[in-house]
Amino acid sequence: MFPLALRDQPWLPRFRPVLFDQTEMAPGARSGRLLQLAMMHAFDQAPAEARERFTPLLAELKQEPSSGGVDYYNVFLGYIQDTGPAGTQQAMDEVMRCRAPELRGD
Repeated sequence: MFPLALRDQPWLPRFRPVLFDQTEMAPGARSGRLLQLAMMHAFDQAPAEARERFTPLLAELKQEPSSGGVDYYNVFLGYIQDTGPAGTQQAMDEVMRCRAPELRGD
C-alpha cells in the first residue's frame, strides 16, 4: 500500500501474514473443535455434517460455567447463526430437537 520509493524507509511497519492450515489438523479441545466446525459451516463446507457434529459439543459447552466472564456457548451459537448459509436457523432447530433437546429454543 506504500509507494515503491517509500518501502525501504525504517519507519514503515514490516507486516507479514501468518497463516495456519488447519485442514489436516485433528481438532483438540472442545472449543477448538467447535471453532473448526463453525468455520466449516460458515464457508458452506458440508454444513449439515458440521451441524450434526457441533450440536453435541454445544450441549457440553452449555453445561460449563462461563470462562473469564465470556459465555462461549452464546458466542459460538451467535457465530453459527450469523455466518451460516441460508436456512441455518431452521436447520439448527431441527438438529437441536433431535440431537440435543435441552438446547431447543436457544
